[in-house]
Amino acid sequence: MEYEENEEDLYILNILMKKAKNDLAGIFKDGGYQPMSMQQFFPVFRDCILGLTFMHIKNIAHRDLKPGNIMELSGNRFVLADYGEGLNLQFEYEHSGDNVFF
Repeated sequence: MEYEENEEDLYILNILMKKAKNDLAGIFKDGGYQPMSMQQFFPVFRDCILGLTFMHIKNIAHRDLKPGNIMELSGNRFVLADYGEGLNLQFEYEHSGDNVFF
């Protein structure tokens, strides 16, 4: 997947990074690497599932999902970041009889 940087994308990324309070790796570190309670874990899980669902509907695979790429915003909200390894899953195929060629 080719990506061309433009000013608007860099501006949006800058806003996200300024709004982010921490990333999930930092939350784990600050908590002494202790397991999260369900109350702490559910917002992370919910927002990651919603983000991934949206991406997959748009045929995009993140391919680098890890605690350092899950950013915490205010209001106990989380967003996925760093799409540098992202992959556009749209492809064309040919159908010939009973066979499908990708």
